[in-house]
Amino acid sequence: MLKKSTFKLGLCFAFLFLFLVSFKSTNAYAAETKDVTVTVHQNVTVPDTVISNVLQSISTSTYSYDDGSYKGTLNYSGISGMSQTFYAQYPSYTLYTYSFDVTYSGTVTKYVPVTTKDVTVTVHYNINVPNTVINNVLQSISSSTYSYDDGSYKGTLNYAGISGMTQTFYAQYPSYTIYTYSFDVIYAGTATSY
Repeated sequence: MLKKSTFKLGLCFAFLFLFLVSFKSTNAYAAETKDVTVTVHQNVTVPDTVISNVLQSISTSTYSYDDGSYKGTLNYSGISGMSQTFYAQYPSYTLYTYSFDVTYSGTVTKYVPVTTKDVTVTVHYNINVPNTVINNVLQSISSSTYSYDDGSYKGTLNYAGISGMTQTFYAQYPSYTIYTYSFDVIYAGTATSY
């Protein structure tokens, strides 16, 4: 019988193998947005009696924004820098050229393709503990997660179960017996491309 004055609980985690047992990819899109303001210069030649109608019509207009990456509809937000210049005189009306800036603003969106895949990882453990505490150890493991990152996909996998448990005698002490418990812990979840 071995005698020791102190007992050190040894948790020996041996990562013997780590492998992907399922893979299912899904295409999705992540939206990135930005606020945009666009100013459009306008020259309008009309009789002075109808310019207010023209401006009213412009105030209900929108602007289709597309810079090759971001797209969206901007709303009218105002007119500035109005100037009036004589253009031509006719018997019943006078034409003027009105120059002004129309401002449109809003939020535009870029859709970035994102791929996800379902991942299952199995991690092999060897743990040396007394048989009186193995249930506590397993309970602790059951609340653990696995940080998955294969260089292209990453995510947090959740505990999904334990399999293949074996118990082997390791050492006898006066008040307890230590066993080596070997088992596989399975983690599963979704990883996202980055």
